[in-house]
Amino acid sequence: MTAMLSEAEAGAMTAARVVDARGSACPGPLLEARKSMATVAMGEILEVWSSDPQTKADVAAWAAKVGHEFLGAAAAQGYDRVFIRRGIKPGWILYALQQGFDGVFLAADGEECGFLPDCAARSARIAGDAQALMASHGIDGRRLKMAAICSVCAEPFARHVREFTASLGSL
Repeated sequence: MTAMLSEAEAGAMTAARVVDARGSACPGPLLEARKSMATVAMGEILEVWSSDPQTKADVAAWAAKVGHEFLGAAAAQGYDRVFIRRGIKPGWILYALQQGFDGVFLAADGEECGFLPDCAARSARIAGDAQALMASHGIDGRRLKMAAICSVCAEPFARHVREFTASLGSL
């Protein structure tokens, strides 16, 4: 079942980008959502307008598969407003390591994140889920590092990356 949002809930959403796919039949709205997701930052919301009733279910399934958060849909005048928050799937971290990456560095903006009030908690959940996946596949958990880093602080970021790179060399 697709989560339907109230008018008030939908009105409280602030989309970084709105894609108007009204009049487009399946799979058009989903393809537009996929293409447009690359234009919004992690944690931002993409809103898709679609008159195709299948779009809600298609977008919800796609979001779950690739790691975005399906926020729900709201009925408008002859179309649906579908909301998706861009995210990262813990399975992508596992995949990168299985493909030969030495390690994965996951940076969060900490409690000062201007995009999401729960940025650090979301990032920690992703890291925890990825750690569990890694353990189940026999991959050393030290190959994943998460740090809360101010988005304008280049020196601490560079230091974290140098230290992580050095620690990977010892594995």
